[in-house]
Amino acid sequence: MIWTQIRGGWPFSQLDDAVVEQTWREALSALLPEDASDAVKGELRNSERLPSIAAIRKAANEAARDRRLAQESEHLKLDAAMAEIPEEFRGGWRTVKQTLAEEGR
Repeated sequence: MIWTQIRGGWPFSQLDDAVVEQTWREALSALLPEDASDAVKGELRNSERLPSIAAIRKAANEAARDRRLAQESEHLKLDAAMAEIPEEFRGGWRTVKQTLAEEGR
């Protein structure tokens, strides 16, 4: 799929050669698919020229780091203790019916 994105993103590049395709596939094979896809999409937005394999690998590593940081951030949010309720808001809760009854309505 990544190869399809690369060829589709830069259709006028010399990517139709079997040796070039094999080189790119091997160079990018170690990347997680979602990181590689994010990297290619980012490079497409930032450049009209075909990036190097190194540029895509660097962008994929940055995408992986960003994804990891986002997951850690979500994890921290879920594990954070809730703030204590201020004293003036504790207890004394009444329903609307109870409040109206006290006011004589």
